[in-house]
Amino acid sequence: MSLSKPAQYLEFNKRKADTSVWNHFLRAEDGQSGKCKLCFKILKCHGGATTGLHVHLKSTHAIDLKEKKNLLLSQSETQCSTSVTPSTSNSMPRAAKKLKMITAFFDTSLELAVKVSRMAALDGIPFSKFCTSEDLRDLFHKCGYNLPASGSAIRDIVLNQHKFLKKQLRQQISQDKTRRYSVSLDEYTSIRNRRYMNVNLHSDKFKDNFKNLGLVRIVGSMPAITAYHYLKQHLKEFAVDLDKDVVCLTSDGAAVMVKMGRYYKGYHQICLAHGLQLGVIDVLYKKENSEYNERGDTETRQEDFVAMDITDIVDISASEYVENEDQILEDNDDEDDEEIGGFEIEGASVQQEMEKRQLNFENVIEKIRKLVRSVRKSSLKNEAIQKYVVAEYGKELNLILDCKTRWSSLSDMIERFLKLRSAITKGFLDLDIVVPVNEEAVAVLKALHESLHVVKITVESLCQRDADLMTADTALKFMLKSLDSNQNGNISKNLAQSLRNRIKERRLPIASVLVYLYDSEDYHEDNFDRETFSKPTSNEMLEEIVKIIKRLDDSLSPEEENCEKSAEENVNEEAQGMSMKQKLQETIQRRRVTMKSKKKTTNIDLESLLRVEMAVFENGGGRGQYLTKCFEYLKTIPPTSVEAERAFSAVSNVCSRVRSSLKDNSLDALTFLKFHYQQKSI
Repeated sequence: MSLSKPAQYLEFNKRKADTSVWNHFLRAEDGQSGKCKLCFKILKCHGGATTGLHVHLKSTHAIDLKEKKNLLLSQSETQCSTSVTPSTSNSMPRAAKKLKMITAFFDTSLELAVKVSRMAALDGIPFSKFCTSEDLRDLFHKCGYNLPASGSAIRDIVLNQHKFLKKQLRQQISQDKTRRYSVSLDEYTSIRNRRYMNVNLHSDKFKDNFKNLGLVRIVGSMPAITAYHYLKQHLKEFAVDLDKDVVCLTSDGAAVMVKMGRYYKGYHQICLAHGLQLGVIDVLYKKENSEYNERGDTETRQEDFVAMDITDIVDISASEYVENEDQILEDNDDEDDEEIGGFEIEGASVQQEMEKRQLNFENVIEKIRKLVRSVRKSSLKNEAIQKYVVAEYGKELNLILDCKTRWSSLSDMIERFLKLRSAITKGFLDLDIVVPVNEEAVAVLKALHESLHVVKITVESLCQRDADLMTADTALKFMLKSLDSNQNGNISKNLAQSLRNRIKERRLPIASVLVYLYDSEDYHEDNFDRETFSKPTSNEMLEEIVKIIKRLDDSLSPEEENCEKSAEENVNEEAQGMSMKQKLQETIQRRRVTMKSKKKTTNIDLESLLRVEMAVFENGGGRGQYLTKCFEYLKTIPPTSVEAERAFSAVSNVCSRVRSSLKDNSLDALTFLKFHYQQKSI
C-alpha cells in the first residue's frame, strides 16, 4: 500500500508586485493550493484563481490588497497630472478612443423600419409605446438603433415602409403582364362607425395564393356604381386593370355587391361559405312569420337581385358579427325569458311529414340551451360539474351557448354537452337536480351533431387559401353525399335540401369548365346531382372558354388600326430635322413592325383551334395552348370571400375601443403590413 507524499509549498518565484497576493502565501508545486504565511492555513486555488486567497487575507488578517492597489493607482495619476509642464504636455500620449460597437459600421435605418413596422402591425404595439416604454427603447439602443422619441415619427416610419412595400408589389405585378388575377372583396364598418372596403388579389404567383391590398375608405353612401369605381381605382394603384387583368370577383351576397357585379365584364362569384351558413340558418334558426320567408317582399332588394333568386338572404354583415365568445354568451344569457323561435320548413306536405320530428329536435335543443344558461348563471352548479370534469379530463371545460350569427356554435354546443354529459349528470345528482335530457334526446342530439359536423368541415375546406372552384365542387358533393347517406331521418334530408337550394343560387357554370380542365374523364363519369351541379354541353363549354380567352388574352386583340395610326403619328412627330431619305426609311421600318403584329393577331380561328385541343385532351393528350391558359385563369378564382373577413378580424384587433383614433392611412398601412409580414414569416 503506497501513501501519497505531502505537497511541498515554495516561494512564488515569478516577478511580484507589492500588492500581489503571493507575498503572503506559499504556492504548492502543482499550483492547485496555497499556504498562508501568517496562519499556515492551506487554501485551494484551482486554475490559478486567487479570489479565495484575497478573501482569506481580508476576513482573517484585515489585509485588503485590492483597495491598496486602487489607492496606489490614484496617487500615481495625481502625481503625473501635477508634474506636467506646458512644454512637455504636447508630448503626452493621447487617451485611447472609445471602441465602437460593430453595429456602428452598418446602416440600420432600413432594418429599423422593418422592425418597427413589424412590431406595430404583427404585435399590435401602439406608436406611442415606442416612445414611452423605457425597456423597449433600451433594447433598441443596445442593438444599435436610434429610435425616434415622438409617436408621429414612429407613424411616419410605418407609413414609409408601407409605401416602399406597396411600390415593390406594384413592380412585381407590372413585370408580368401575361398574368391574370381574381379579386375577393367585402365591406366593413369599424368601431368608429367608418366604412372600409378590403381588396385581395388571388394568384398562384403569390405566397399563400393571395395578396392583401389594404383598405379603401368609403366616404358617404356607396351605391353599386360607386363601389365599382372604388375597386377599379384601388386596383389601378397596383398596376391591375379590372376589365383586362381580373378573371372574377368574389364577394358576399349583399345587394350592393350583387348589383356591382353587373357593371363588371367578367364573372362574379358569390361566397359559397356564406351560402352554406344561410342554408343552415333556414333550417335551424328561422322563426315563423319571418320577413324573409316570403320571397320578393322587399321591393328595394328585388331589383338588386336579377339573375339569382336570393332576396330571402338573411342580411348579416361583417360588422354585425359578434367578435367575442364572452359577448355571445353574455348576450344570450339575457334571453332566458325569451322563446327561441320555431323552425319553419317551406311546403305544406314537407311540413306535415316533418312536424313530429322537427318539434322533437327543436324541443331538445331548447332544453340544452336552458341547461347551459342555468349552469353559466349558477356558480354552485358550475363548481359541482367542474369537479368531475377535472377528474375526467385534467382541466376545466365550460359549456358553450350557441349564437344565430355563428351557426357552427350550435354544433359546438351539442358536442361539448355530449362530451361533458357524464360530469353534468354526476354534478346534478350531488345537488339533487334531475337532468332534463333522456336517452332519446341524446340520440336526436347525436344525429343533429353528425349532420352539422359534416357541414362544418365542408366550410373549413372551402375557406382554405388554396381552395378553388374545383375543390369547392368536390367538398360540396362530399357534404351532400354524406347528408344523403346519414341514417338519422329527416334532419339530414332537410339540411341537404336547403343547402342544395343555396348552392344552385351561387354556383357558376365555369366551375364545371374548371372541373373538366382538371380531368375530362372524371368529369364525364361523374353524374351526381346534375340538377345542383349542372353540366354545360360541349358547345356551351366551348362558348365559355372562347369568351374567357378573348377577354383576357392580349395576343388575340387585333390592333392593326391603332398600330397604323400610332406609326403615322410617330413619323409626323419625328419628321422635323430629318432628311427625306431618313423619313422614307423610318416609314418602311414602322410598316414592317405593323405587318408583324398583323400576322400575330389575324387569321386565327380560335373556336376551331379549341375544338381540336378539346378533342386531343379528351383522348388522353395535353391541354394545349389555349386550354392551358383558360385553366390557369380559372384556377385563380376563390370560392369564398373569407380573406376579406380575416382582414376585418385583424382590423378589429388593431382599431379597438382603446385604440380607436387611428387615421385611415394608418389603418390601411397596418392591415397591408400585417398580412405581408405574416406571409414572410411562414
